[in-house]
Amino acid sequence: MMMKLLVCLCLVLVAISLTKAIPGGFKKLDVNSDAVKSKAQFALESIAQQTGTNRSLRLAKIESAESQIVSGVNYRIGLVVCEQDSAKENQLINKDCRYCAISVWEQSWLNSTKVTNVNCSEPGNLESLSSASLNKME
Repeated sequence: MMMKLLVCLCLVLVAISLTKAIPGGFKKLDVNSDAVKSKAQFALESIAQQTGTNRSLRLAKIESAESQIVSGVNYRIGLVVCEQDSAKENQLINKDCRYCAISVWEQSWLNSTKVTNVNCSEPGNLESLSSASLNKME
């Protein structure tokens, strides 16, 4: 009996290692997917509120994205946003770019999408927040 249990456990571990995904854990997503792009765009208003900027923000680049299935889909996205200069045809102000780590939770059957966490660097200091901060977000 103990041997059968050990064999089953080994098979489960092999199956998990082959899929490279931990059940209930985060899995990497393509940063160019429509789902990731739409969640990043959705979060821009929350980012503007959290950073207190008076200018509008524009998504410059999506650096990383992961998802987790948990009573819906939890997205963790690392992105670069920049302030826009309306006087210069909405050109990006490079010195006012910042890295943001965000979490977005979606429950499609309830038509519900919420930004649950925003953590951004200071403007022009893209190094102060790294993609490692994504792992610390809940």
